[in-house]
Amino acid sequence: MHSRLYTRVLNQYGWVHSCSAFQSTFNNTGLLGISAACDPRYATEMLDVICRELETVTRSLSTMEVERAKRATVSIIHNALESKTASAEDIGRQFLTYGYRISGPEYVQMIESVTPADIKNFMARVLSTKPSLALVGEGAETLTDSYESLLQRFGGGSPHQAESKSSDGAMSRIKQSLRGLRR
Repeated sequence: MHSRLYTRVLNQYGWVHSCSAFQSTFNNTGLLGISAACDPRYATEMLDVICRELETVTRSLSTMEVERAKRATVSIIHNALESKTASAEDIGRQFLTYGYRISGPEYVQMIESVTPADIKNFMARVLSTKPSLALVGEGAETLTDSYESLLQRFGGGSPHQAESKSSDGAMSRIKQSLRGLRR
């Protein structure tokens, strides 16, 4: 079971050294991104590949992919919660974020309620916000104009802004789900 980034980026471009998604959740906000490393000669192309992969999620996401991702997520959560340290850290984060602890079965229920449309709408909303770009290493100077192109592509009056309003329904359903689970 491989991620989209593995099958569509690492397996397709021999000059890519690594490519993975990451996320961090905070109160009322979060961080979502892709970290990639490549041969410096391909830095501009790497940025374009990453952008295309992010855009593709708003258009093309199968139920099978989402179901597979749900199973993987549930497995990761169960494995992580076997560690007392990870479990204690998770409990603290939950209290800081939600004001209460979410049980394992509640986590699974929340994950199982996610649909491909929810993910597409969420990504459209993410891509309508102002992006951040961090560059490190040899070849970074070749991307000096890249941030301007990112602003034009995402968050700067892009077509994704119109779609982002439809994600408000998905976000309110998730919030309602959290409130319902708390009772």
